[in-house]
Amino acid sequence: MKYFATSVAILIVVFFLTGSSLTFADPTENLKSLLVDLEGWEAEEADGSSVDMGGVKVINVARSYSNGDYSLDVTILLGSNVMILGQTQELNAETEDGKVTTSDIDGFNVIQAFDKTEKDGSIVVTLEKKTAEGAMFIVSYEGISEEEALEIAKKFDWEKIKAVTGKMIK
Repeated sequence: MKYFATSVAILIVVFFLTGSSLTFADPTENLKSLLVDLEGWEAEEADGSSVDMGGVKVINVARSYSNGDYSLDVTILLGSNVMILGQTQELNAETEDGKVTTSDIDGFNVIQAFDKTEKDGSIVVTLEKKTAEGAMFIVSYEGISEEEALEIAKKFDWEKIKAVTGKMIK
């Protein structure tokens, strides 16, 4: 016990004498930089959160964009049970009001949902699907066509986002 107390005291003294401070890496910082500026669009600063509670880990980074009456919300979501939040099987359906399609785009499973009446929708790109964790890139949009939304979504580097998120999940 005496050696333990001495060791702790030495560590405390070294800590203060060297001017060291404890810093904890923010897991959202690397992801925020992946939410790039879009030409012609105004963007808010990227915001992120990280939760690690009871074995459930979720990291969420989002950025909002606007261009007149058009808007986009872009999100990178990763962690435990993330894949439960998104449909991972093929789904294709269409009604007079909207449609949902699943496709392979550049090697990524992509789900697109579009409300024809409201002219809004979402694009969900599966980045990583592992046993206990996963990662998705999500674009929610209003006022633009689904084709234009997909063009904008492709301006984000899905491969780079996958590489970064892949290092962060098990």
